[in-house]
Amino acid sequence: MYIFALTLHVIAVMLVIGTLFVQSLSVVFRLRLSNQVQIEGIQFVQRRVHRLIYYPVLAVATAGYTQRSHFC
Repeated sequence: MYIFALTLHVIAVMLVIGTLFVQSLSVVFRLRLSNQVQIEGIQFVQRRVHRLIYYPVLAVATAGYTQRSHFC
């Protein structure tokens, strides 16, 4: 059980880091756009990524960390 929780935690942390990297790239991309419609589209995608990917994965990473700390 400990190995499973640790593996899940590590994968979730890596996904959080990857998601933050993609978010930073989209911010840079958004700053280069000049058309307001395109900027609003990128902002919409950023909000969706944050709500549907980042927060659930962060919850799994946090839960994995608290589970891991109980096993030690």
